[in-house]
Amino acid sequence: MTLSRCDTNTPCLLYCHHPIQLSKWREKVIAKQEIKSSKRIATTVGVLFIVATVAGVLSVAFLGSVLADPNYLLNFAAKGNQIIAGALLDLVGAGAFVVLAVVIFPVLKKQNESMAIGYIIARSFEAVPFMIANL
Repeated sequence: MTLSRCDTNTPCLLYCHHPIQLSKWREKVIAKQEIKSSKRIATTVGVLFIVATVAGVLSVAFLGSVLADPNYLLNFAAKGNQIIAGALLDLVGAGAFVVLAVVIFPVLKKQNESMAIGYIIARSFEAVPFMIANL
């Protein structure tokens, strides 16, 4: 392809005689980049949902047997590692809630920015009880 000629099948790079064709080409490139970005965000959000769910389930598995015992305060020292692991998993789940909201914000912002901000606030409030429970 020579840059000095304008071919109707390919967009011109320097000496453009067809600005409409070039703008269509740019629109296609931008659309492909937006799709790629949306796919990346969707994958990240999916992974964060899985991380939050798995962390929540595992934290209950670690802490459930300890907290169900009527004398759990007496057995606290004996099962300290199990309690620490459950608490850390709870914090990972809470962090995943907040990060998930921040990651999905650009997608939601395209629809309604105030709703997107509300989603971040709601997810943050959802994470607060998990963090308080581990104090």
